[in-house]
Amino acid sequence: MKNKLYKLILVGLSFINVVIFSKFSVNAYSEFERIEGRDRYDTSLKVSSFIKTEKAVLASGKNFADALSSVNISNRFDAMIILTDGNTIINSELKNRGIKKVYIIGGNQTIPKSYETNLKMDFKVERIAGKNRYETSKKTIDIAGYSRVGIADGRNYPDALSAAPLLNQEALGLLLVEGNKSYQLPDGISVKYTFGGESSVKQDGGERINGTSRYETAIKISQMISEPQRMVVVSGKDYADALSSSNFVILDKSIIMPVPTIPYYDVIKMSKTIDKLTIVGGKNSVNKLTENILLDKNVDNSGLSEDERIILDEIELKGKKIINELNDIENAIKSLNDGKDISIAEKINKIAEINKKIKEISKEVENFINKVQDKINKIKDGKEKLQNILNNLKLEIDNRINFIKEKIKLIIL
Repeated sequence: MKNKLYKLILVGLSFINVVIFSKFSVNAYSEFERIEGRDRYDTSLKVSSFIKTEKAVLASGKNFADALSSVNISNRFDAMIILTDGNTIINSELKNRGIKKVYIIGGNQTIPKSYETNLKMDFKVERIAGKNRYETSKKTIDIAGYSRVGIADGRNYPDALSAAPLLNQEALGLLLVEGNKSYQLPDGISVKYTFGGESSVKQDGGERINGTSRYETAIKISQMISEPQRMVVVSGKDYADALSSSNFVILDKSIIMPVPTIPYYDVIKMSKTIDKLTIVGGKNSVNKLTENILLDKNVDNSGLSEDERIILDEIELKGKKIINELNDIENAIKSLNDGKDISIAEKINKIAEINKKIKEISKEVENFINKVQDKINKIKDGKEKLQNILNNLKLEIDNRINFIKEKIKLIIL
């Protein structure tokens, strides 16, 4: 039952993203490629092979803490980023690529001293490490010579990695901070941006860029990139592929777009302005449905009148609002299942609140559908496209709500 329902939801979720953009042109990108390897390390090697440089940055593929700071070295020195497990020797691969200098990010517990010693047989090696991830971040900024920075939470990775293109564009360093605490800037450093909301970085600094989720924050960051050439799509749940994707930032004007199971339709809208599309990771990371949605990128609303376009915008805005609210409900359900210290009474109260919210959303959707339906009925010609869009939005939301109700039944009391 769950598998069948899940597949139904995937189909439903695609409607708001695909049907709104109903006419498409296959292979509309000048360049499309999915890059995947046997594992994150093989994927990293394949992604980094696009870069022509004499410098490489080796970062841990097991722990994102220090690895995030590799963006500072990569952006400043046009160095390829390669993930390592700290065991597999890649000297021959690096020599074949013409690498002469290697930066190691993190201490001996992250990448062993023996690995560094082996690298020194063939390359000039510089290890950058502090007593913790925050000190490592400061050291990379100092070595790269940045005086202005963007701030991101060092306890998590999505905002930091999505910020890489904007940091590169504006010649900014990435300073990691312990987001739930106040921080003190190093001497001579100023803040241009803070990435993420106050739950990520408590202290204000510069312009704050944040959305309702990691995905919307990534969209807002990407919208600040001037004439991007490439969209690099990665899973929003795996830092390894996202960090490897930072290589494309120094290759061309790329934006890094983490996606959930189905990409936000803002991502699809953005894709029509992009010339190149690259997906990093296998189909377990970024599924085939997402690939198909993004390949069907051309939006053709040429047949719509001005009144019809207004209705379409109204449907899109309401659809986005409702889907975000449903995402919040799913996150709340996940927290209930994950919460070890939540009492049964608290869970029961939370479930009651969720059920109340679902009823409110259902009523809101019903009223909205009826209102828009009245507007569509008044259109004399060419209303079929809008009617299909409205029907599919309703189907998507109904499927999501049914799926959430199934999840509520599975909450362990």
